Parts: sequence; C-alpha cells; structure tokens
Amino acid sequence: MNRFLFTLLCLFAGYAAYGQDLIVTVSGDSLNCSITEVRNDAIFFRYDAAGSILSMPKNQVASYKYDFYKRSRNTSAVSVSMRGRSELSVYAGGGVSNLMYEWKEGHANSGVGGLFGIGYTWFVSGRWGIVTGLEASLYRAKFISDAPRRGEYVAKSTTTEWFTFNYDYQGYSEKQSALYLQIPAMAQLQTGRLFAAAGIKIGIPLNLKFDATCANFSTSGHFYESGGAYVNNNPNIGLNDFGATSYSGNFESTLLFAFAFEAGGQWFLGKRTNLYAGLWLDVIPGNLQKDLKGVAPKEHLVEYDQGVSGYLKYYSILDTKNKYTAMSAGVKVKLSFSL
Repeated sequence: MNRFLFTLLCLFAGYAAYGQDLIVTVSGDSLNCSITEVRNDAIFFRYDAAGSILSMPKNQVASYKYDFYKRSRNTSAVSVSMRGRSELSVYAGGGVSNLMYEWKEGHANSGVGGLFGIGYTWFVSGRWGIVTGLEASLYRAKFISDAPRRGEYVAKSTTTEWFTFNYDYQGYSEKQSALYLQIPAMAQLQTGRLFAAAGIKIGIPLNLKFDATCANFSTSGHFYESGGAYVNNNPNIGLNDFGATSYSGNFESTLLFAFAFEAGGQWFLGKRTNLYAGLWLDVIPGNLQKDLKGVAPKEHLVEYDQGVSGYLKYYSILDTKNKYTAMSAGVKVKLSFSL
C-alpha cells in the first residue's frame, strides 16, 4: 500500500513538473510549458511529459520565466504563436479600385475592384519583416455623358477621295477595367496583435479593356470632289445613322508604380497558422498613359479607317487623355502559414 501511494505521488509530481514555466512571445501570447533548454538562437520546451520537445526562435521570445505557475491554481488555457522565421500566405481584398482622369461634358464614377495574391514574409527580427509576393489587382471606372459629343476631320475614302468625316454621339457611357500583375516590396512592423506595413508595388499590365454604349451614334461625310455630295445612309462604307450602338476594345498602359500601405490585426488559428485582417491603400502618383514616343493622344473617339471591318475604329476615353492614374483601398484578409 505504501509503495502504491509512493508511486502515485511520484507520477503526480512528474506531471505537475510540466507546465510550471512561462514563455511570452513578441506578439503578446503566453505558453504554459516546461522549458528544457535555452540557447542563443532558440528556446526548447515541452507541453507535458509525453509530448515531444518543441523549439521557438529566440527572436520570437519577448521573455521567459522558470517556475512561473508553480504556486498558481486553476490556470486558464493559453495559446502560443509558433511563428517561424518566415511565412507563406494567400490573401484577397475588395473595395474601391479606381482609374482616375479628368473629364468634361460628363462625370466618372469610382469602380469596385480588388486584389488576390500569394505572399512571402521574412522576419529579420521579432517585430520587423520584409514582405513580397505576386498579386492580381483590378482597377475599374465608368464614364457617363448625357451631353452630345461631336467630331470632324479630313479622311480618305475607299476611292482615295478626300472628304470631311463627321461623327455624333448621344448618351455616351464607357466602362474601363485594368488588370495588373503587381509585385510588392514592403516593410512590416508587428507589435502585439497589431501590424502595419509600407512600401512600393510594381504592376505589369495584363488586360486593359473598355466597353462603350451610346443611345444614338451616327456618321456622315462631305465629298467635295463629287460635287459636295453629303452621305449619311451608306453603312457599307461606314457612313450611316446606326442608332443605339455598343462596342469594346483595349487601351494601353505603362508599368504601374504605387506607394502601398497596410494596417490591421493578427489572430492565431493554430501553432503555425495565422489570420491577418485590415485595410490597404495603394496610391499611384505617376502617369499610366503609355509613352507613344512623341505621338499625341487620340483626338477622337472614332476614326475612319479603311483597314478595319466596317471602316470605323473605336477608342477609349483614356486613349484621348494626356494623363490618367489610379488608386485602390479596401479590406484585406490574409491567411499565413509559418515555415
């Protein structure tokens, strides 16, 4: 009987020996454990007598103390961030993502866009990290004009006869969307559960398109060599009253350079899984209009061109601008996995 009680007491004492020590991470989380070894680069510990020895980089440890829970009772369960020296993440965000430009005889509305990407963070210290990755970012805008839009210029007909080409829009609207592949390079500061990041992004244009509609679209021509003939009813040569019309096309952009900012909070879902949520802001201060090597932007939304089907070639509002830029802001959620 005495041997049985002695053995039971030894087992209880062996179990109680674990969970006596405390480790506090730089993110503010606590771990009730048994510290087995402390080195210059890592700290080693166990959760219980049957568990394996785990380790944590020393730069992730804010403090540790032996026998912290030795006299405590009813200690609540605690969690620990097992964040490694680097993280791999996937993320998505949505909000206002706008192409910005000046306009006249109409107004432009901000578009709803967002981003999706994969990221990599390398922690150079317990609080500081370097963030990079690849992300797809979508920018949008819509231009609406109720005022009539007209234009005229000299063109050449199918018979090589010069004539004055006229076009007339009523109730014009245009949607623009620009998809970029962006590469971020940012510095991240993390303190407790809060984080903030700032840096730059470089964007490569992938798909830039516009969709235009108008309530009424008409074209006409004055052929002076043919006795001043006025033609507005010959669709075979692109001169006609077309009525309600819609068309689409592509516009061009240079590389995108943005100042990028993020801020928010972090939650630990598991030993090596973290959830980040917060706000992002990307500001593009430069001009996205592609350098046409001395060629001025288009003066007209439509051109008479014998080389295209229907003799009419259409352009975006953005093709007529000397400058346009962009910005985006919204809510971003990121799921990260420590490596």
